[in-house]
Amino acid sequence: MNGRGTARGRPATLGASPAQTSREVELVDSRRKLAIVKKVFFICIHNSARSQIAEAMLNRLGAGHFAADSAGIEPGTLNPLAVAVLNEIGIDIAAKKTKRVVDVIQSGVKDNYVVTVCDETSAERCPAFPAETMRLH
Repeated sequence: MNGRGTARGRPATLGASPAQTSREVELVDSRRKLAIVKKVFFICIHNSARSQIAEAMLNRLGAGHFAADSAGIEPGTLNPLAVAVLNEIGIDIAAKKTKRVVDVIQSGVKDNYVVTVCDETSAERCPAFPAETMRLH
């Protein structure tokens, strides 16, 4: 902190915009304390079920600590079973669209963690990420 409510020269912001390019998204809670939110990017082949479920669950369970996004190597259509399973626990993803990994990378978003939720062979098809991004499988 530099005494002006900023970290590393960036102003503190409320909420995370989809175009956020910093490694860490800074949020100010109701008590005006600065909390660092880690960005997590889930990748699978079609972005139709596993990555969508992982994104929704982490955003729900890790709210205030993590901000999740997801995409697929070859995006397909949203799996209705994934929608139904999440609806059972009160999470509605019916309006979500599948996304391409390359589009998310080209948007300039920087993530702290990249998690592949596909089989090993498919995970090898994932693009390279900057060295400061931790990749998990």
